[in-house]
Amino acid sequence: MSPLNIHSDWRGKVFRQAAAFGIKGQQILDVISLTRNVIKEELHTEVKKGQNKPVLQFLLNQSIQHGKNILFDKIIQRVAGRLILRLGIPGGLAVSIATLIVPILLKGLTKKAMKNVNVQNLIARLDARDQLPDLSALKTMFRRQDPDSAAA
Repeated sequence: MSPLNIHSDWRGKVFRQAAAFGIKGQQILDVISLTRNVIKEELHTEVKKGQNKPVLQFLLNQSIQHGKNILFDKIIQRVAGRLILRLGIPGGLAVSIATLIVPILLKGLTKKAMKNVNVQNLIARLDARDQLPDLSALKTMFRRQDPDSAAA
């Protein structure tokens, strides 16, 4: 990609946002790399905990409004913490940068993930599971049946 086209995609948005905060050059690339790694780490951690469905719902719904989604807030906090510790960016500025850059990178990561065959298969399996009645609902349904009508 030529430098002239860089402002036409998500990287251009990130570069403009970072430049507005006085971050330039290699430090912008470091912020992008660090943020992307934190997002992937957090999503992998949640999946390892068995939280496949909430992670997929998070990605599919783009539930990235600060204060509205625990996973999003956790990612913002981790990114801000690493910006402070690894890049020496002041706390308030680190939170502002994380809040602006995470949604942009998350959107790109989501588009890429949705093209992955394994992710598509997982979504299909979870969707199929949602169509099945809950086991406790089935038990309740069978308990409600009149024993005389079940024998007939």
